[in-house]
Amino acid sequence: MDAEILKPLFFEAQKIINVHHMDSSEFFSQCCFEIGFYQETDEAFGFCDGTFPDYVIGIHQLFSEPTQEDLKFITMTFVHEFLHILHADWQENQVRAEEYKLANLAEYGDTLLRRDHAYLPRRRSLKKAIERSDLARGITSEPKTNTTIMICGDTYDEQEEDVESNLIWARYMEKRYDYALRLADKRLKKHDDGRTMYYKGRIYFEQGKLSDALFWINKAIEKIPNDPYPIYYKALILMTSGNIKEAKYFFDGAAEKNSQEGENNDDLTRHIAFYKEKLSGL
Repeated sequence: MDAEILKPLFFEAQKIINVHHMDSSEFFSQCCFEIGFYQETDEAFGFCDGTFPDYVIGIHQLFSEPTQEDLKFITMTFVHEFLHILHADWQENQVRAEEYKLANLAEYGDTLLRRDHAYLPRRRSLKKAIERSDLARGITSEPKTNTTIMICGDTYDEQEEDVESNLIWARYMEKRYDYALRLADKRLKKHDDGRTMYYKGRIYFEQGKLSDALFWINKAIEKIPNDPYPIYYKALILMTSGNIKEAKYFFDGAAEKNSQEGENNDDLTRHIAFYKEKLSGL
């Protein structure tokens, strides 16, 4: 269970607080957070502990191998724990009310309702599995922590470049294409970033907007010419458009760039080989 997956979600939650609740960037910049996945004995998605400036935020290990839906659950759980930290005198019902308000403002819709419905059945199943495992080993379950990471003094603004890119990718993977495009457009106003151009091209390709997809993929190739992925997606766009001869050329180009990478991407190699074979008789 790698806690690194939590980092972009932690910063997205921080952004939700700063934008939709109150600007707490100065407070966050003074804090040190230890975050990770925990096996807890209570009925909670997560927990927070500590006093200013040192805090621990734990996310239930149920989410340690997250689906795309779980990524949103985790983000809003961080928001919930931030509210507890910022408003130590608030009752749970006050935190929950504000959490729902922020979820709607941040375009998370019914994420919290789905999280609530998904959690309890999975919690019971995990608890029974742990009990069976512990009984077989002759031990008693105890709360335990897995890998954690420390985030000290970092704020959303300081981590903006990596975080924004991660957010665009996360929204793309969730198929929230309009939201991802808005994030990409916002980023491109500040940064002439080839990776963001590539993401835009992929989004438009998934939407079937091939001319827009090709436009942004071409721009990405200009900015990051040694990256095989934009070249591979140009080949896919051309193949989908019926331009088989050019598609073959760019599949070959993607394969060549991929072989030049320090670490050859095996998945990309397989995908390219699949489509080259598919087009071989055409």
